[in-house]
Amino acid sequence: MDIQEIRASEKNKNQVSIGNFLSSFISKRSQRIGKEIIVIGLGQAMAMVGGLVGVRILTELLNPKNYGQLALAMTMVAFTNKAVFGPISGGAMRYYASAAESRDANKYIDALKGIITSSIGILISVGGIIFFVLWLLIQPSWLMLGIFTLCFAIFSGLNSILNSIQNAARRRITVALHQGLASWSRFTFAAALIFLFNGASTSAMIGYSVAMIIVLSSQLFFFRKNSVINVLDESDSGSEISLWRKRILNYSWPFVIWSLVAWAQDASGRWALQFFGRFEEIGLYAVLYQLGVYPIILASTLILDLVAPILYEQAGDASNQERMDNVFNLNRKITFLVIAISGIVFVLSLLLHEIIFSILVAVEYRSVSWLFPIMIFSSGIFAASQSMSLFIMSETKTYRLIAPKVITAFAGILLSFLGAYSFGVAGVVAGYSLFTVFQFAWIAILVGLSRRKL
Repeated sequence: MDIQEIRASEKNKNQVSIGNFLSSFISKRSQRIGKEIIVIGLGQAMAMVGGLVGVRILTELLNPKNYGQLALAMTMVAFTNKAVFGPISGGAMRYYASAAESRDANKYIDALKGIITSSIGILISVGGIIFFVLWLLIQPSWLMLGIFTLCFAIFSGLNSILNSIQNAARRRITVALHQGLASWSRFTFAAALIFLFNGASTSAMIGYSVAMIIVLSSQLFFFRKNSVINVLDESDSGSEISLWRKRILNYSWPFVIWSLVAWAQDASGRWALQFFGRFEEIGLYAVLYQLGVYPIILASTLILDLVAPILYEQAGDASNQERMDNVFNLNRKITFLVIAISGIVFVLSLLLHEIIFSILVAVEYRSVSWLFPIMIFSSGIFAASQSMSLFIMSETKTYRLIAPKVITAFAGILLSFLGAYSFGVAGVVAGYSLFTVFQFAWIAILVGLSRRKL
């Protein structure tokens, strides 16, 4: 055998070896992603089923007026999650991989602790002022409801931050376990306290708080058990902690701006109905929102929770064009998948809305089932917008999302009040639908323009 034949033989062996390695790598990667999809799916399924069962139980125990009061209280929980804990969770997820890769997890966690402590202090201070005003106005029922609403908001916010870190670390089983536990325990304790003490919305909120304390305790146990801090150096530098705090805050602050108006838009339907004296309709709209928006958001969250850490890891510091091309292509496929799933659910809701409501809610709430498909359509469009936004977040240019999210949210608020004044629940649903289409179109244009600049 001459030298050329020997070299050709060695080249073929190397190619076979490389091919086997790539095949093995792809197979292992596919297996891991497949397992993650199954685990995340189980977690979201447990949360979804728990939520639907909870709606059925609570609508049996609470009349539309009391259910509406609970829905109004939950808008304040949504406020703290969207404006305070949500942005922190986003920053925590985005920079976890960078902190772990640079072996800076100690400083990253310390920076997060400082941000969280300051945020809780502000919430308690503002809450104390509000509670004092309620006491002066002699509203003891609202005062007690407000106190336990704040407790639940803080506990659930801390839980969401820990979930984000565990998700970024791709500890999917831990995340799935606590998603299911949070959903089932919340409604179980709420129903038990309403049944035992007949305290309506206040008893429900106390039950929510007790359940979240249990979930948070479990979260902390798993976090300490699996924390990357245990394997990293112990040298903490104050300046480096400040640097991590600055990174997280710089990434997160745009979330605060658009989340505030997003919360206002999200809550505007319920508060608009309250403003125009349509008290009974608040509970009807709350049920529509929970059944029409909640399942679609959970299903899309299943996909986004799986993909977001992969996108962020692939993007790195967003300076490599080839890596960002890959991020864009994957993000586009995910968005199409979200739209496809939403379309299927929309068609099913058109055919089965009366049956669904007869199973999932009490008789008093079934008159609005015809609006259910519209809520499904709107939530699907909204979920697709959130999916597209991941590309902008991967670029770490979150400030570019401020204008589309803020302006469309203000338009949504205006549409909610106009709809509530003119047509009640149906008008609010129509306003929400127009808002989601407006936001989807704007973000799609923004992503397209961003893509051209790569």
